[in-house]
Amino acid sequence: MELQAHLPQAFAPRERTLPAILERQSGLFGARPLFTCGGETWSFTDTRDIAAGMAGAFAAAGLRRGDRLAILCSNRPEFMRAFLGCAWLGLVAVPINAAVKGPQLAYLLENSGAVALVVEDSLAGALAAAGRGALRHVW
Repeated sequence: MELQAHLPQAFAPRERTLPAILERQSGLFGARPLFTCGGETWSFTDTRDIAAGMAGAFAAAGLRRGDRLAILCSNRPEFMRAFLGCAWLGLVAVPINAAVKGPQLAYLLENSGAVALVVEDSLAGALAAAGRGALRHVW
């Protein structure tokens, strides 16, 4: 059977969410490596736990499904933590290129609808110059 025709029967829509996928893959592949970046390697189980933990932190900060979370971060494990946490909780991730500064950054923060921001420490200066707009939380 063609893969495209098989998938709808194999995975119902409720099984196509990030939590469901990571739970299923964690059960199948557990300690096998899934992600490597910046000297860190996460197993399937680690990745599930990281995503759920970040989602819990975002929820504890008052973010809810459908909220937009801007992520100003270079290619590093922290970016993936935030991105997966968004997907787990149902937030809309708004990744912002780490090279964006000044008026362009201010524009993105003001017009993206983001209510919170995860920012890499080394990029915090760019944020100070651009302002916070309507952000409720900055991590």
